[in-house]
Amino acid sequence: MKRHIAILLSIAALLLGGCVKEQFGPDTVLKDGEGWLFLNFGAKDAVQISTKATLGYASENQILNIYVFIFDENGNKVFGNWLQSEDRLDSEDAVRASSLDKCWYVANSSTEGNPSQGCLKVKIPAGTNMTVYLITNLNADMVKISSDLLASSVNNEQDLKDFTMQLNQYTVSRNAYFPMSGSRSGIAVTGTAQDLNNDKSTVLKLNRLDSKINFKFVTGTRPDENGQVAKSFQALQWKVVNVPVTSRVIEDQDKDAYMADPKMSTPEQYAEAAQYFFDTDWVNYESAESSKDMSFSFYMMENRQTPKNSSFKSYNDRSREVKTAAGLNSTVHVDYIDKRGRNVSKNIKQFVNANDFSTYVLVEGRVEMDLHDDDKGKVLGADVVYLIHLGDWNATIATAPGKYSDDVYTDVDNFAIKRNHSYNYTVTINSVNNIRVEVETDTTENQPGATGMVTIAKEEIAVCDAHYVSKTMTFHAKNFVQVGIDGSMT
Repeated sequence: MKRHIAILLSIAALLLGGCVKEQFGPDTVLKDGEGWLFLNFGAKDAVQISTKATLGYASENQILNIYVFIFDENGNKVFGNWLQSEDRLDSEDAVRASSLDKCWYVANSSTEGNPSQGCLKVKIPAGTNMTVYLITNLNADMVKISSDLLASSVNNEQDLKDFTMQLNQYTVSRNAYFPMSGSRSGIAVTGTAQDLNNDKSTVLKLNRLDSKINFKFVTGTRPDENGQVAKSFQALQWKVVNVPVTSRVIEDQDKDAYMADPKMSTPEQYAEAAQYFFDTDWVNYESAESSKDMSFSFYMMENRQTPKNSSFKSYNDRSREVKTAAGLNSTVHVDYIDKRGRNVSKNIKQFVNANDFSTYVLVEGRVEMDLHDDDKGKVLGADVVYLIHLGDWNATIATAPGKYSDDVYTDVDNFAIKRNHSYNYTVTINSVNNIRVEVETDTTENQPGATGMVTIAKEEIAVCDAHYVSKTMTFHAKNFVQVGIDGSMT
C-alpha cells in the first residue's frame, strides 16, 4: 500500500512539474517556424521647459511599460503582448542573452538632450516584411488606453491604425505617464541567432502623443509711428479653447481622429463637433518674475483642422472673426453632452479663415505707456484680451529701427499642432497707442484678436470692442516656433 502511494506521489510530482514548466517556465529551444526578434527603441528628444502645469525632462522621457504588436505583410497579427516591470531586465546584454519568451530593458534619462533608450526581445513566428508597433506608458489615469483595451480591440493592423485614445480628464496638465508610439517595417525573423543584430541605426523612435505649447510675453522697446513705447505689460490669466479630447494612438500623416467640417453652419453640426473638444478654465500666471517677463506652458494632443480659407496672406487675418449685421463678433450657441457624459452649454466663436475648432489661446493682461508730447494725457492704459491661434508659421521682424510694415510673415494659414512637437511663442508688447485711432474714429479693425478697455490719464475714452493694430504684438522669429526638423520636441 505504501509502495502504491509512493508511486502515485511520484507521478503527481512529475505531472505537476511538467505543468509548471509549460505554463510559467521559458522554452529555451526554438521550435520550427519560430525566431527571436530583438529591437532597440528610444524616445525622441524631449522638451526642456517646465512650469507648475508642465513636467521636466525626466518625466517627459521615461518609459514605464511597452505594448508590442507585430503584423505580417498582409496586416494579420502575429504577436501582441504587454511588457511590464516584471519583464524588465538589468541591461541590454541581459536581454540579448535571455531565453525568456519576452523581456526588455530601458535606461530612462534625466539629462537634457539624452533621450531614454532601451531594447526588447520576443519570440515570434518566423517571417519577412513584418511591421512592429510599440505603444508605451499604458494605464495612465488621464487617458483611456490600457493593455486590456488594446488586446480586445486590435485583431489586425488596420484595427490598430484606427484605435483612438480619449482623455479621461479634461486638462492640459499631465502626470508622469506620457503615452508614446512608433513603428518599424521591413522586419525579417528567420529563426536563427543572427536575428540579434547590433545596428544602432535601426533604433525605433517613439513619438509622444502630446505636444507642448510654451508662451512667453515680454514688454518690448520698439516705438510706434508716433515714437511711443510701452512702459509695462502685466499678464494676468490665460485659457485654452478647442483642446482635442481624442487622438489616434498611431499617427496618421493626413488627418486627426476627428476632423471638423470647415463648412458647418447649423447649431446641430456645431454641437456634434464640440463633443471632441473642450475649453480650459481661466488660469493665473505661474511665472511672473516681473512685468517684463511672463510665461506659461501646457500640453495638448494634436489638432490639425482644415482652415475655412487658405488664400489669405496677412497675419492679421489669422484670427479675424465673422461679424453680425450689427458689427458684433458672431457666435453659435450649443447645448450638448460631452464625452464624459456631462451637460455643456457655451458659445462658439466663428472665424473668417480659421476652422472654428482650431486651437487658440486667450490671454488677459494690462498694458501701460508713458506718453510723450501727447495733448490728451501722459499715461495710457489698456486692459486687454489677446486671442492667438496656434500653429506653425514664420515671422521675420524688421531690425531696428525698421517699420512694422517691413515685418514679413509666411505660412500664416498654418493652424496645425502636431504630436511630439514643442511650439515656443514669444509675444512682444511694444505699444498700445494706436488703439485710440480705432476707438475714436470707429475704423475697421486692423488686428482681430485683441480687445480691451482704454484709458488716458484719469479720463476714460471708451468701453467697447476695441482692437489693436499689428504693432501691439510682435513675434520674434528666433523665439517664435522652433520645431525640430526630425519632428522631435526641441
